[in-house]
Amino acid sequence: MTIDIVELVEFYNSPLGEIVNSRLSTLIEDFKKKQSNKSLTGIGYTLPFDPVDLHFIPHHIGVMQNHDNNVKTVLIDDQILPLEDESVDAFVMVHMFEHVQEPRRFLREIWRCLKSNGRILMVIPNRRGFWARFENNPFGHGQPFSKKQIRQVLKDNMFTCTSTGYALSAPPINHAWFAAHVQTLPPVPKILLHKFSGVVVVEAIKQVCAVSLKAKPRIRFLPKVI
Repeated sequence: MTIDIVELVEFYNSPLGEIVNSRLSTLIEDFKKKQSNKSLTGIGYTLPFDPVDLHFIPHHIGVMQNHDNNVKTVLIDDQILPLEDESVDAFVMVHMFEHVQEPRRFLREIWRCLKSNGRILMVIPNRRGFWARFENNPFGHGQPFSKKQIRQVLKDNMFTCTSTGYALSAPPINHAWFAAHVQTLPPVPKILLHKFSGVVVVEAIKQVCAVSLKAKPRIRFLPKVI
């Protein structure tokens, strides 16, 4: 089941949404610094995250009237992006890949638009985590993935994973008191992150196949003269 713009706006205005916004904004900011502060193109629902420069929102999410002229949004079909070949430095995907109907076609379109050294940051629901089991948050909708699954999907579509991790290890409790005290919770042991974390966070780089200019010697079979 997909989620629309009204539900997303309502969530990010909630106490739990503020926790998600803070954590993911930090991750996206770190990703941007790795790209030497190059422009980030968001795809999915990335409006809450300040480090993103341009927001591509798929039609199944929709848009609302925006009074901030500094926020650039484009409504898109996720199978045909309105971008030229090799024109994007980096994509940030949040609330996106888990709702894509044709993942292979979508990733090929992302690959087409990225520059030769282009990178992507994907935030997707963790298949083994608690958040994917509850519909009180956006990560409880769509198709969740394990770390192994998303790495394989990217590999099959000409992307090389450079890092994978987890985020949102606190339970998805949408209450003001919990949000105020979440920082006091003890950290989840690393060995249990895959079971508790709400999302898998993946960084990947566009894979460009090198073509050898040196031709391999061909074996020629000559007819034997008798």
